[in-house]
Amino acid sequence: MSEPRPSVIALAAAITEAEASVDDGWRGVDRAVMTKLYASLGKLIGPSGFDVLLARALKLAQRDEPTLSNVTPDPGGALKGLVADPAVAKRGLVAVLTHLFELLSTFIGEDLVTRVVRDAWPHVTDADRPRETER
Repeated sequence: MSEPRPSVIALAAAITEAEASVDDGWRGVDRAVMTKLYASLGKLIGPSGFDVLLARALKLAQRDEPTLSNVTPDPGGALKGLVADPAVAKRGLVAVLTHLFELLSTFIGEDLVTRVVRDAWPHVTDADRPRETER
């Protein structure tokens, strides 16, 4: 798999920032993000499909982010073992989301991924949306 596109990284970062701003902090952001994605994507690819893609995205992200080496995916979209340090955990979550969005774009198409993200986070700006021209 090629390197993630900068716009997809920006989208993943914007989503984590949006969730962190809801509670003014990091605690539970990973759970909130993954719960929303699991609910939305489970309708399209099924719960098992989501779990498999999340596991693959985590494997890819672990190559970029060594702090994810002890993180494991649980059924239902949970990520067990994220480091407690907010900055490190955010980097890890952004890496996982980036690879998850890239995999999903490959399998179900960028437009459908964008629609799922828009449904879950309508306030994330269009500037953060992935663009096919970057590939």
